[in-house]
Amino acid sequence: MESIGNFVKDFFQQNESALLKDYPGLSLEILKKKFFEFAGSNYLSQLEFYSSPKWWSETHKNEFFFEQLKDGKPFQYILGETFFYKYLFNVDKEVFIPRPETEILVEMGIAELKKIKKTTPKVLDLGTGTGAIVISLGEIPCEAEAFDQNPKAIDIAEKNFFKLKFNFPMQNKINFINSDFFENDGKKFDLVISNPPYIKKVEDYGTVHDQVKRFEPDLALFIEDDEYESWFSRFLNIVYLKLEPNGVFLMEGHENHLKNIQKQAQMVGFLDIMVLKDLTGRDRFLRARKNG
Repeated sequence: MESIGNFVKDFFQQNESALLKDYPGLSLEILKKKFFEFAGSNYLSQLEFYSSPKWWSETHKNEFFFEQLKDGKPFQYILGETFFYKYLFNVDKEVFIPRPETEILVEMGIAELKKIKKTTPKVLDLGTGTGAIVISLGEIPCEAEAFDQNPKAIDIAEKNFFKLKFNFPMQNKINFINSDFFENDGKKFDLVISNPPYIKKVEDYGTVHDQVKRFEPDLALFIEDDEYESWFSRFLNIVYLKLEPNGVFLMEGHENHLKNIQKQAQMVGFLDIMVLKDLTGRDRFLRARKNG
């Protein structure tokens, strides 16, 4: 065990400058913790693994921890999981990594569900990714549909729900659907919630961390600049159609563009539209209600 500790220490000291560019705030202790999380969650937990840093660093190097660190790959993708809200979710390169600020969106959703005077309110999650939002909402009994146009994301979300569903009321149901959510099938929901792509591909590109650009899926992040307004106009119109009277829409968005999306929501017919801030004081969320 000591040899691995020394190996991690040497690796950190030799690569510290490069590592800190991709992993701000990284320390030796954090690196050791992540390394042993990785070792404990994979098949590489044999005794010879711990006693053979030379074998570990020189064999199959492209698939293992330290080489992936050199590439700048996010820890969540290296470990294959991330903690969000109260639960541990599977992640891989096919899905956007759930962020701590999105936990506020979940809390907002739970607060809305508590107001609904139905035994099982109906929820729609648009662009579900890992399923982290809709699954986390499940501490309030509800029935949900979750859309994503990436079939691999739907597969990950379904696996996450299967793994975590025993934490929630038995009556909870989530139907994960691989589809473009811009289709109106006549179903109505009490709550529509979404963390859609909201970064302008050119205008906002310089504000996005290089690690995000290199590893996370473009489909979950970017909208072409000249399509941004029409994309959200169409999106908001579909959300409005899918809501029950007095139903609530919650979404996460970009601090530079939420005010404009608020105006678009007014044009669609939403009421009580509010732009809300995250814990850093930045505009981050939009809440709106359909006319009753």
